[in-house]
Amino acid sequence: MIILILRVLSKVYRSLEVKKKFSSNPLASVNFLNEGLLCREIDNEHHKEIIKRIVSSYHLAKADQSKTTLPYKPGGAWKEDMEDRRAEYLKALNAKDFDRLSELLRNFFRNSGVAGMWNHGYFQDIHNASMQKRKKFINDILDDYNTVIDFVDNFDISSLKIPSVGNPWGYSIQETLVSPTACRHYYYANHAHNLLHGISAPVVCEIGGGFGGFAYYLLSSGKKVKYINFDLPEALLIQQYFLMSSFPDKQFLLYGEIAEHQTISEDVIDKYDMILMPNFALPNVTDKVADLFINTGSLSEMDYHTVEEYISQISRITKKYFFHDNSDEPSLNTSGHIEVVSSKFPIPGAIFKRIYKSASLWGGGGTRYREHLYQRIEK
Repeated sequence: MIILILRVLSKVYRSLEVKKKFSSNPLASVNFLNEGLLCREIDNEHHKEIIKRIVSSYHLAKADQSKTTLPYKPGGAWKEDMEDRRAEYLKALNAKDFDRLSELLRNFFRNSGVAGMWNHGYFQDIHNASMQKRKKFINDILDDYNTVIDFVDNFDISSLKIPSVGNPWGYSIQETLVSPTACRHYYYANHAHNLLHGISAPVVCEIGGGFGGFAYYLLSSGKKVKYINFDLPEALLIQQYFLMSSFPDKQFLLYGEIAEHQTISEDVIDKYDMILMPNFALPNVTDKVADLFINTGSLSEMDYHTVEEYISQISRITKKYFFHDNSDEPSLNTSGHIEVVSSKFPIPGAIFKRIYKSASLWGGGGTRYREHLYQRIEK
């Protein structure tokens, strides 16, 4: 009985805290959330061409995925994510139902297209939420907004804008739609630009780029950057659609569009703005081409043998910096997976020197997530 009473009191306390925080913030308004939930679906003149390219690349990648070694097969928290949470996408892809896939992609921000890539609550959860949960969501978005203001010099709210590809939603701040991941992705992109200052046309490689939020802010800055991402084919499909639709004038390379061995050399990189490949193409990148290698929020969610293999490849490919932001709690369990502790990633001390380790700004506080920045010391 005492435990039950304590639980009730704890729930009441949390509810009062949410209301207090909401009422004390002049930017907090349910009306601004209602604006952020409005439909933003658009027509894209390149839509059919993009879908044709990404579906062709997807099926080539899936055919070759079965031949890969164990570290490159879906595992950890992502095995369930690919098989279950993206079932509607897989059904359309396997049936080559272009009409259904087109409908899903036009609204991927509001369906399972962003499963495992999102913060603070999915569209249907927030759209159908109680007033209490809506206010908590608004508080969380505004906390992120205050964080990016605090940690990014000369920040301008307009920098958080994203195109209306995939029917995005979020919260309206000063008439700018701020998606639930916008502040985090913009912060990472700004951090990358600071690290790469003074390097002309730097190459940034990422493992697990989600729907492409970090890449969008990285490339929309106006600074010349080359971007390469590696991800599971089902997740990569979403990023390819979002980035190709958002940057119709940029040059993209997808899996299966160059020579059979898919070697990603400096000569190949020079020809493209973005190279978006399945994870098992990582070994095809030549040595020391990445000025920055980045991973946020997914290495810990993989099996240890995959982390080991990825770190080995990162050590080979990275020329200057390796940045990652991952879980540091061994006891937390995501989708039946015990997360790999980020502080214990097998990063070779003979190759990398750690510049800093700090509490993550985006992991919900506490001890769970840590930022790590490494610099290559081996020539």
